Amino acid sequence: MKTSLLSLLLVLGAAGSAYAIDPVYKSTMPDGRVIYGEVPQPGAKRVDKVAAPPESSGVTVLTEKDRAAANSIPQPPGAHVSVIPQPPRPPTKMEGQGYRPNASEALPGRY
Repeated sequence: MKTSLLSLLLVLGAAGSAYAIDPVYKSTMPDGRVIYGEVPQPGAKRVDKVAAPPESSGVTVLTEKDRAAANSIPQPPGAHVSVIPQPPRPPTKMEGQGYRPNASEALPGRY
């Protein structure tokens, strides 16, 4: 029982460390260029460690504050956003999408 509990804790600890966020370094070069990277650049005049951005989930939530800020941006005259309606189409058959019922016959043989 102790062995299985210890093994579980080791696996969970290893999985957590695999997803650790690496530090990001902002290196300011002598000529004023700024380079971001996982390691400080050699010869940099200044190096700052910056927080990495959070991982994106692919979903952006628009708050009312964001909406108001976006609506307050003046638009150039004649700027429009148009949505062109598309006619409904029948679904594409699987064969039209590259599906082959017996794909092993479609592959070339080795000679």
